[in-house]
Amino acid sequence: MANSLIPLRSGKVSADRLKNCEKLTLEAFALRNIPKRLTLLKFHHGCYEFDFLWSPKASSSRLFVIFSGDALRKRNNPPVFQRWSWAEYFTGHCLYVSDPALHLSTRLGLGWYSGTRDCDFLKLISVFVDGLSAGLNISPTNVYSYGSSGGGFAALRLMHTLPRANAIVINPQTSICRFEFSSVERYLKVCYGIASREQAQKNFPERLDLTAFPQFLSGRKIMFVQNKLDPHHYDSHYVPLCKAMQVEAMHDPDNPVFSQVHFEHEGGHRKAETAEIFGNLMQRIENGEF
Repeated sequence: MANSLIPLRSGKVSADRLKNCEKLTLEAFALRNIPKRLTLLKFHHGCYEFDFLWSPKASSSRLFVIFSGDALRKRNNPPVFQRWSWAEYFTGHCLYVSDPALHLSTRLGLGWYSGTRDCDFLKLISVFVDGLSAGLNISPTNVYSYGSSGGGFAALRLMHTLPRANAIVINPQTSICRFEFSSVERYLKVCYGIASREQAQKNFPERLDLTAFPQFLSGRKIMFVQNKLDPHHYDSHYVPLCKAMQVEAMHDPDNPVFSQVHFEHEGGHRKAETAEIFGNLMQRIENGEF
């Protein structure tokens, strides 16, 4: 893969800015006839709206399920998709997932795909992913969740509901309640009706904290890409997850199970994987090294 061709920015895009894109509303989770071109997909479950951007390859045995980080609402209206411009460089089909929580408040840009008090969004998303991969004759072991920051949290937690899938995450939060910004309180109030981080952590640890239930990540194939110059995420999210999983927090990129890729970028958390790192990750998958 020519890394020089990969766009420098992963970027986010609102669906209303996508041109020449087919639109398909589904009656249920099942996608009976899988589109062969870029398509916006939508279905409703109760009062919640689920949106996907489907970008297929002509022929592939892999499926990437790609989650978004914080969608700045001054720039984006839902649905919002991240890394959409990188689709041709992923070594498989791409299913971009918008967070249904963005439809619940104009003030929400980040919901971690964790859902609401009465609905776990990732459980429903996993049903759709399962059906799509089966329709494509893709093995569950060739499904890769992918995301950075809040999208990385979702990519890791999807492994709980897709027990044979793999994950690639970049500078993710691993505990929503340990995230340093007030977007946590905003999310908890809108989606859980709770103002206190402590109360939310006590009531919903399985939805908010990956370190509370590390067993479903143990032994799973995970690429964890961490900027060492992002101290909050390194110290408060990466290291605690490693401790919970009982693994060393070390640069270990060649580990075939828990691959830890450390890099240094002065942009801190705002700078996720570079085009070079992304290209190398895809090459490892293509070579069967992960």
